[in-house]
Amino acid sequence: MKIQTIPFILLLALSACKSDTEQTTKPNSNSVLSFTDEKVFTHTGNCDDEKQPCALVDMKFLQMTDSSQQCYADLNQTLKLSAMQCAMLLLDSVKGQPEINKMAAEYIKSYEDYIKEFPDVAMSWEARSTMKLLFQNDSLLSFLTTGFNFSGGAHPNSANEIIVYDKARCKKLSTNELFTENDNLLKTVEKHFRAKREVPANQSLNDFGFFFENDKFILPANIGFEKDSVLFIYNDYEVGPHVIGGTEFKIPKSELLPFLKTKY
Repeated sequence: MKIQTIPFILLLALSACKSDTEQTTKPNSNSVLSFTDEKVFTHTGNCDDEKQPCALVDMKFLQMTDSSQQCYADLNQTLKLSAMQCAMLLLDSVKGQPEINKMAAEYIKSYEDYIKEFPDVAMSWEARSTMKLLFQNDSLLSFLTTGFNFSGGAHPNSANEIIVYDKARCKKLSTNELFTENDNLLKTVEKHFRAKREVPANQSLNDFGFFFENDKFILPANIGFEKDSVLFIYNDYEVGPHVIGGTEFKIPKSELLPFLKTKY
C-alpha cells in the first residue's frame, strides 16, 4: 500500500526440530501456487440512485487457496493489506494487523456519522480496489493492486501498489532488493520515462512540471515483473503534481537483465 537469521551452528537435537518446523512453515518454492478471487463489499444508502447520497466499499483481492502454512497465511495478510491500502482505508492511526471487514465497516460508519453531522450535504463516498497476479515463476510472485477513494474534496485519490514476493524466503521484496541501482540503470529507466511523457532528452524534467529532488531522476516505489517485461508505476503525486498525474510504462526484460539482483 511497510527475519531473524538462524545461527549456522546448532545442537543436533535443535537442528532436527528446526527441520521438522520448516516443513510446515515454508512452501515448496518450485510449486505453482493457486489463488482464489475474494471480495469485500458493503454500503449504506441507495447507491443505485445517483441523486441519493450513499457510501460503498468494494475491494476485490486474491488469497492463497492453501493457508495452512505460516508463509501462506502471511502472504494472504499482505494481500489484504494491499487491498485496504489502495482503497485508502488504512490511516496512520491504524496499528497491528487490521481486519479487512472491520476496516470496511468503519469507513461506512464514518460516512454515516458525517451525514448525521451535515445532513444538507448530499455527497457520496466510495472506496474501491482490485488486484491481479502479474507473474509467477519458481521463485517469485508479482501482484498489482489498483484503487481509488473519494471521501469529499476536489477529486478522487488513486493509488497503485506492486508486490513482489520471494516464494523461497517468504517475504515481500523491496525495490532495492530487485535491482542493483546505478547510473546505467537510472539512465535506462529515465529514457523510457521521458518517452512515455514525451519529454525531450535535453529538457529538464522539473522544467516540464515534475518535482524530482535536485532534478535527479529516481526509481518509482512500485516495480513489478511480467513474463517478458518489467512494469514501472509512479503514483499520482509521487514525482509530480496531480495535474500531471501518475506515470506507467514497461521496459523489456532483456534491457534490465544486467541490473537484476533477484532470480527472474
